[in-house]
Amino acid sequence: MLTGMRWWVALLVLSLAGCAAGCAAASGAPAVPAPAAFAPCPRAVQAPGYYSHPGSVRAAVPRGPVAAQLCVYRGAKAGPAQLAETAVLSASRARTVALLIDTRAGSGSSCDAGSPVLLRLRYPGGTTFSGLAAGCSPEVLATGGRLEVLAPEASLALGGLLPAPPGGRTVRVPDYLGRRLAQVRPTPLSLYELTDPSVPFGQVVWQTPLPGTRQGAAGGVQLVLGVHPAPPCRASQLAGRYTGTGAGAGSYIGGIALADSSAQPCTLTGRLTLTGLRASGEADTATASERLRPGLVLSPGAGPRLTPPALIAVLGFAGPNDDATQTCFHHETVPAAFSITLGTGGTVRVLNRAVATGGPFRTCHGGLSFASAAGPSLL
Repeated sequence: MLTGMRWWVALLVLSLAGCAAGCAAASGAPAVPAPAAFAPCPRAVQAPGYYSHPGSVRAAVPRGPVAAQLCVYRGAKAGPAQLAETAVLSASRARTVALLIDTRAGSGSSCDAGSPVLLRLRYPGGTTFSGLAAGCSPEVLATGGRLEVLAPEASLALGGLLPAPPGGRTVRVPDYLGRRLAQVRPTPLSLYELTDPSVPFGQVVWQTPLPGTRQGAAGGVQLVLGVHPAPPCRASQLAGRYTGTGAGAGSYIGGIALADSSAQPCTLTGRLTLTGLRASGEADTATASERLRPGLVLSPGAGPRLTPPALIAVLGFAGPNDDATQTCFHHETVPAAFSITLGTGGTVRVLNRAVATGGPFRTCHGGLSFASAAGPSLL
């Protein structure tokens, strides 16, 4: 459900107050039966489309629901979007959905991947909340006449039931919810963090696709891990390792893994700068800079050898592999090491060594920039 970032977007807007009856009636089909806690999901939703920027107000929902319902629709170029999947979530999973929607974390944008989602939340005493998540770059939550922007994590949460693409072999998605770091090894894998002190550190609190759904055989799993508030990382707590070299789109690609080797979790936060160094310690490349929004909480006790399992940070960076002459044979820079300056002060030095996936990092004329936002990963 996450996608690249472009602001102009076609949005679907729906007045949800009358949607359950009006949308189903518009489709001419009866509603799909649902548990008594919720009204049946409309068989179709119809909404006008227009191009607009929805602003920057982040979506928010009341905390503490006791149940949730997801009604997922398969988008259409014209006419109403048809109901594709439904699910009713338990109290713990509904609570996580509310937390993910309320998060102010995450950079970039979000997308419904062509599948709008009607979300219903039920609270103690019988009160309810309804909103339609739709649109792309960013996805928005429409409640009545209001549009609020969903964070990438919220978009991820509502994508757990996206219908599998037609054709090809599909597989049933395993259940990772409630597992700890040592039990998580799906491939391919994307990780996200959610601050939630009520769950054990590193426990899987959400996954996309949801357990039991079907996806393409080559599909991956996106996991949200619960983390706890932690103080900023100090340079003395961190161990770093160069993780590999690649090339693509006119660039050399490199990566550095940072792990917390202390006894307590810490948060990698603020602005990071990265510079390649000569053996003498002088700068050998340009300096790349990136602000972490939000900070990344790292597992304690990873050790100097970055021993798994651990929740670590991965920094991706790049440098040009050619110049105006289309060659860089005589102008390549191969740093001896990297210096990472933390936003909280202090530096971490990482050797630029050959690894199993390739030789040491190199760049044309010392060019260096961050290639991707720093994100959590597992060893």
